[in-house]
Amino acid sequence: MKTITSPRRLQVAATAGVRQWNGQPFPISVDERGNRESHFEVRWRRSLGGRQIGVARTQWSPEEGLQVLMLELAAQSPFGTGTLEPRQVRLIAAHEMGHALGILMHSDNSRDVMYPTNTATSLSAQNYKTMGALYALEDGTTILR
Repeated sequence: MKTITSPRRLQVAATAGVRQWNGQPFPISVDERGNRESHFEVRWRRSLGGRQIGVARTQWSPEEGLQVLMLELAAQSPFGTGTLEPRQVRLIAAHEMGHALGILMHSDNSRDVMYPTNTATSLSAQNYKTMGALYALEDGTTILR
């Protein structure tokens, strides 16, 4: 049976996911009405192709550094089960916001929101520590895998 969730509930869930990073490392504000100039937008797609349900679109240049172009979130399950549940959307938005803030790699711990398949229920202490360590680096630091 396919489920249907209202667009407003999905928007509220996505906003909550983005705001999970508020204060880590700086305040994050979300303008749901589009009244202010934004650093990037969250865009909805019916699907993103394959099994993908969220993506942070970024670009890198030596002059500007990492620029976030947008977050794209799928509204529909890639498995044909209907609209994603608000809980899933909240976690997807939190995961993609982690990428937007600079965590480009995935975690190998399934309890972290940055785990590739996002089985977490909220941000973990490790997610916060990773963000703190990332923003403590001097500007221009090179990180190697």
